[in-house]
Amino acid sequence: VLRKKYPQFGQLHNGSFMQQALRSPSARKYLIDHKCRDFTVRRHPRRAALDYFPARHGAAGASSSYSRASSLGARPSSIVSTLTSNAGVLRLVCKKHDIKSDQKIYLNQIPSKPINNYKDSSLNDSRRNLGFLSCGTGNPIDDCWRCDPNWEKNRQRLADCAIGFGKGAVGGRDGKIYVVTDSSDNDAVNPKPGTLRHAVIQDEPLWIIFQRDMVIKLKEELIMNSFKTIDGRGASVHIAGGPCITIQYVTNIIIHGINIHDCKPGGNAMVRSSPSHFGWRTISDGDGVSIFGGSHVWVDHCSLSNCADGLIDAIMGSTAITLSNNYMTHHDKVMLLGHSDTYEQDKNMQVTIAFNHFGEGLVQRMPRCRHGYFHVVNNDYTHWEMYAIGGSANPTINSQGNRFLAPDRRFSKESLSSSPPSSLAPLYNILSTSYNKCKGTSLNESRRNLGFFASCGTGNPIDDCWRCDPNWENNRQRLADCAIGFGKEAVGGRDGRIYVVTDSSDNDAVNPKPGTLRYAVIQDEPLWIIFQRDMVIKLKEELIMNSFKTIDGRGASVHIAGGPCITIQYVTNIIIHGINIHDCKPGGNAMVRSSPSHFGWRTISDGDGVSIFGGSHVWVDHCTLSNCADGLIDAIMGSTAITLSNNYMSHHDKAILLGHNDAYQHDKIMQVTIAFNHFGEGLVQRMPRCRHGYFHVVNNDYTHWQMYAIGGSANPTILSQGNRFLAPDNRFSKEVTKHDNAPESEWRNWNWRSEGDLMLNGAYFVQSGVGANYPRTSSLVARPSSIVSRLTSNAGALSFDFGQ
Repeated sequence: VLRKKYPQFGQLHNGSFMQQALRSPSARKYLIDHKCRDFTVRRHPRRAALDYFPARHGAAGASSSYSRASSLGARPSSIVSTLTSNAGVLRLVCKKHDIKSDQKIYLNQIPSKPINNYKDSSLNDSRRNLGFLSCGTGNPIDDCWRCDPNWEKNRQRLADCAIGFGKGAVGGRDGKIYVVTDSSDNDAVNPKPGTLRHAVIQDEPLWIIFQRDMVIKLKEELIMNSFKTIDGRGASVHIAGGPCITIQYVTNIIIHGINIHDCKPGGNAMVRSSPSHFGWRTISDGDGVSIFGGSHVWVDHCSLSNCADGLIDAIMGSTAITLSNNYMTHHDKVMLLGHSDTYEQDKNMQVTIAFNHFGEGLVQRMPRCRHGYFHVVNNDYTHWEMYAIGGSANPTINSQGNRFLAPDRRFSKESLSSSPPSSLAPLYNILSTSYNKCKGTSLNESRRNLGFFASCGTGNPIDDCWRCDPNWENNRQRLADCAIGFGKEAVGGRDGRIYVVTDSSDNDAVNPKPGTLRYAVIQDEPLWIIFQRDMVIKLKEELIMNSFKTIDGRGASVHIAGGPCITIQYVTNIIIHGINIHDCKPGGNAMVRSSPSHFGWRTISDGDGVSIFGGSHVWVDHCTLSNCADGLIDAIMGSTAITLSNNYMSHHDKAILLGHNDAYQHDKIMQVTIAFNHFGEGLVQRMPRCRHGYFHVVNNDYTHWQMYAIGGSANPTILSQGNRFLAPDNRFSKEVTKHDNAPESEWRNWNWRSEGDLMLNGAYFVQSGVGANYPRTSSLVARPSSIVSRLTSNAGALSFDFGQ
């Protein structure tokens, strides 16, 4: 049909024909009106013809120019909600103190009101407040300065935190601090000292801060001089209701933490741009931030909305720009990058757009690009009416790790618009139109509720494997395919029937009643064990498990507490998931059944939460453990192929023991992965304590210990990667490690390595050895320690609301 409508392209082969025809809006409309599927174009990697896919994010062009459009490493799109959670202006509430005298406050304007310190939340109350962990989100800019409790004394360090093409922007880092004390702007030619305009026109480098909350209505454009930083941290600063900021043919500008909105055109007036120059300004456009021939510019953590023209425009050969952590709302044409299709000097433009939230009320141009190179990375696109990313004049656009939530309107699903099609390379982007029904929260109410969509897209590979399935409760046994680490082969009861525990009693350890948990775990056949309702199970004796069993507590609040707990002895393929295990006590001196065909006499048990004794292929996941008589989890007597993941442990002395004793050589085969756990309040030591064997401790959150975190003896090999260690205040307990039962001359040869761990509050890891055996100790790829708070945010037993 299209060939008849467009005979001029009739001699072209299918791919080239469609490329030409679909440039016509009428052709696209024809396809939609006749209920054809939506189309977009993407170049086949090995031939020139164009393939067609259901329209969402169109990719076109070869990849030869992407090296010039890449400015930083993209994070996974699954954690974009965390990376952008504090986008926009931050409210920072701080300790009162004077600024250091050696910073030479400009004009000697000492703030009469505290400049504030370190308890923060976004001014946009609908966005998530990360609170305590706001400095460990994985956002490289925020993690650079927000982890410093004395950031307000070290304000100019912010200049070293820039990323992307604008990372060379130093602003006023090397100058004095200027405190704005006056919000007026009555004279654009002879500005009053103490005003913002007086500061920005100076020739010297200045770091500009604010004495108090201010609303500044500018009389004319604020024309900035080079080497200036406008730093709104510690005050609520609004530039609104008049002309706004112009960065024209200057360099090294940083704008941070300013609310910029309701900007209007100005001009037909005289305006000063430096102490030695003022001149006539024609009518301005009414942009929030206008970058005109500027370079080395960084706009970070600003909230922008409702301006006469663009929120941020960069034109006339501007380059080396980063726009990051901004929150933009209620505007039509958001960003224009490039003067016109014919302005060739914009071919050198390089702009990074990272960690921004494009929010409610936006229509288009997020951004619109001409010529040049544009890296659009890890942004959250939750609203657009026409399109998100557009361009013309052959720009190169590298879109990586963003999240695109399309509007409900079926004609606006495409995230990009090009005329003609741009050179685009979307990598790892999430294109979302709906979210999951499964909504999870940790039973530990003090931990963060990720809520809505974030609970299945945390970057935690276990949770992302099953929690994104809205029908997980109908596909429970799929969990067995989600294991990681050395215990990843534990299938539990995946290949068996589902057994529903209906009775919480445990009156007879030799002849257990059908419907009880004990009756299920002793069976010879594989079973996937779930629970009819919430239960507290007080076991009479140890729960001795048979092979190929899964205890799955999802969908109910299940507590094993107040008596002996779980024993995994000389069996294999065990999964324990979603159980609260606490207040476990010794049992024994009694007969206990371990299979339908065997029961026997048990001596006194230790009182562990989970005791693994000669077991293999064991996975303990998403359990909450505390306050047991001996260990929370112990693995001894040649146990191996074990993963302990996503558990929340608290209020206990000796948390995890791995290895029977220093003389027991069979434990040399032990391999254990400890991943994504939260070691919480009230813990003392052994997280874990290792003997012999190989131990991969990866992406755990250590927020509490009293003696040490990781210890060992008998020459274990320990690889610690991507963990976060928050040391206690006790100066004698800052060391993460404890080399036990050996002189230093001996333990110096043990292979203990720390890679990419985040050390806070003076924590330190004493490494040893030469590293020859680490390949046997590596069981999965570590994530960055900066996102550990995200990875472990739902550690422990989960509570679910699901449709049943």
